[in-house]
Amino acid sequence: MFDNRPSNNVFDVNVFDDNMFDDNMFDDNMFDVNVLNNMFNLNKYKYNTITTEIIKLKEDGTIFNEIPSELLHLSYNMLYICAIANYSNSDKSKVSYKVIKHTKTIIEIIIEAAEEIENKELFYRMISNNHIITMQSYMIKHAGKKLVSDEGSKKSTMKLMELTEDKKYSNLQRALDIISQDITIMSKEDEDIMKTFNSINKYNEINDFLINSVYDSIYNDNNGIKSYDIFNIYWQMYTMCLSRYIDTEFEITLIRRYLNQLYTADKIAVQKSIKHSKVLKTVSTYGVSTDTITNKVVNNYLNALKSNIDGVIYKKMDKNNR
Repeated sequence: MFDNRPSNNVFDVNVFDDNMFDDNMFDDNMFDVNVLNNMFNLNKYKYNTITTEIIKLKEDGTIFNEIPSELLHLSYNMLYICAIANYSNSDKSKVSYKVIKHTKTIIEIIIEAAEEIENKELFYRMISNNHIITMQSYMIKHAGKKLVSDEGSKKSTMKLMELTEDKKYSNLQRALDIISQDITIMSKEDEDIMKTFNSINKYNEINDFLINSVYDSIYNDNNGIKSYDIFNIYWQMYTMCLSRYIDTEFEITLIRRYLNQLYTADKIAVQKSIKHSKVLKTVSTYGVSTDTITNKVVNNYLNALKSNIDGVIYKKMDKNNR
């Protein structure tokens, strides 16, 4: 009864729509970022005002100084989503206060949900590596970026599906890790990966791929019952950013339920047929199979997640004696 996944297992809350910005906001040769649906309908002035205020908050460096370091970059990414989704019509003087309060409420929920976990840093790392939030925040921050050719964008998408030199990640996963962790000192390989990432025209399609083909294709099996609790946790973080009202106790209970099901799962795996997305359709035109994407991208996402899930230790619970 607590499942808050999108109906029909698709990204049907289309919060990234064509109509957020006024028609004249961008030049014809600039990227239509499809950021946040038309009920927010921001004009260029409001958009610039909000993003400028958030940049100032980040530069201040003290608004989140009391939270665990593992959650810091997640907090700043959530600021953008909370502000655009909920406070675009607020007075400029009130935006900062409201969006900070909203974001801190989400962080407090995460911290409270982890109360029974001994090594909380593993849980925080899993939570903070939420690439749905990373992707959506990046889309907001880079509204209006220059278009590349359609063919160039498709080739960049193909490159993101390839493995890094150490074969541990896909280039897509590495790019979003760099953004999530705000890594500024990069290797030559990392610089090339980010150049490729920034040569994508349709970030909303990458976002759809992450939601459906990656996270919502990873399941946990508890006594023969399949759940998608990695996705559920990440989606919950995102929907709290969009919600003006947050039921704190309900959200804490929900996270604990999902985490407990992950922790006690008999198996966490990628389903045999990952869920459809436009990215899969694009790469198929280049002769790349869904199985290849599963092996190079989705399985490596799972491996990174499991390293944090498997190490979690509860204060009052032993996994071997559940």
